[in-house]
Amino acid sequence: MQRTVIYCFHFILFTAVVPYVIYLLAVSIEALAGFTSSHPPAYAQLVLGSVLVFMGLVIMLRAEVDMYKHSDGTPFPFYNPPKKLVRNGIYACTRNPMYLGTTLEYCGLGLVLNRLLMIPMALATLGLAMSLYFMHEKPKMKRLNQRDAAEYLSTTPLLIPKAKCLKHAFLNRKGSRAKPVTERETGVSRS
Repeated sequence: MQRTVIYCFHFILFTAVVPYVIYLLAVSIEALAGFTSSHPPAYAQLVLGSVLVFMGLVIMLRAEVDMYKHSDGTPFPFYNPPKKLVRNGIYACTRNPMYLGTTLEYCGLGLVLNRLLMIPMALATLGLAMSLYFMHEKPKMKRLNQRDAAEYLSTTPLLIPKAKCLKHAFLNRKGSRAKPVTERETGVSRS
């Protein structure tokens, strides 16, 4: 029960609270700079933004579910971190689906809300998250299972997954390891 509450809190924090804070910062910075947008976003901007938000939320939700099912821990690296290396579902396609999902969502919200300053702020947030990944999560991953981690790190893209792999991750009924994770199909060389 406690793990479920933590996962719900994590999802709400990174899909609602953090983007709201980024929005408030963007509005404040725009006001301080004297920049005001008097026109509504263009139709194409709304459509693209909505697609990005939807894709980001779907990827984030799938990442949360896959981690919940397969990690025996929580997504917070400093509180009950995952005890197992998760290579199932969306994690077979990208090592950082939560970062990818939130970044897509935040950029999409910037387009939909016509707060274009949110886009570089979302990318800066991704940069901070990736710093955390390289400083803490990647070494922890290697300590969990050295052989599996080495293979996973060499065959799975850091952030941007291949479309074919995503198709398998989302259409695989049992939630088992998404196929494929071969060099030819992921585009990542083992050397």
